[in-house]
Amino acid sequence: MSGAADSSPKSTPWDDVFRFHFPEIPSTNVAAMNWLRTSQPGQVGVFTAAHQTKGRGQHGKIWEHRAQQDLAWSMALHFNTPLNAQSINPSFWLHLNMLISEAVKQCIIKSLSPIDALNVRIKWPNDLLVQHNSTWKKCAGILLENHWKGPNLQGIVIGIGLNIAPLDASTDWVALQALSSQPLSIAACQALLENELTAIFQLSTRGHAAISANDLEHYQQSLFGWNEVMPFEWKGDIHSARFLGINETGQAKLLWTSGPLTGRTTSHVSAGELRWILEEPSRD
Repeated sequence: MSGAADSSPKSTPWDDVFRFHFPEIPSTNVAAMNWLRTSQPGQVGVFTAAHQTKGRGQHGKIWEHRAQQDLAWSMALHFNTPLNAQSINPSFWLHLNMLISEAVKQCIIKSLSPIDALNVRIKWPNDLLVQHNSTWKKCAGILLENHWKGPNLQGIVIGIGLNIAPLDASTDWVALQALSSQPLSIAACQALLENELTAIFQLSTRGHAAISANDLEHYQQSLFGWNEVMPFEWKGDIHSARFLGINETGQAKLLWTSGPLTGRTTSHVSAGELRWILEEPSRD
């Protein structure tokens, strides 16, 4: 038997993905969801566009995509076996969010290497921030959408927008190129992103996956403002609170330091209830 090394190319989960690229399209997430509804179990589709004209963000917000300058990327994952709503462990949703946001974070860090990882943070639940000129600015966003058929979760669509080419310095956004001394390309950033997201292919069989204490702690430490005092808008009023992090079902916990709830802790706060007032966290 020959002892020669096997030089044949190794397959990866991405080799069997259906890929769709559009010169212009309203939304890659919409295209991905439409495809998911008619796809077969186990199939995966990736959708990109040179120009996305009606990109969507979390809670109905609009994500503006500049033609040939930003990455508009969506992935439709049709589970091999549907996950019944009653049998899905609540930690599944947090695990999903953690997996995707950490992958985008690592993509940003590696795109800007060398960069201090502390200068890249996850703004719960679905934004990525970088510190630019002593100010935290958004450089990427995530939109997750579920495909249900009756009580069964058939699959998910993951939409990721990543600003790459420089933006006007007056905006609340910043592009990765503004922080990099090396030229960046959409194709290279997409390749990094997909490499970091490889673990997503196992999701359809991990509906009951437990989150380890170490994984949760690592995620908490990646969060913008974790364990620090920040201003928030909640129920129509703006007050300061110490952001205590996320529980195992993916909801926030806040210790109020101003306003009528001063000294009290509010747990189980959903993302839709809270608006961040994006400022540098204080450390008092």
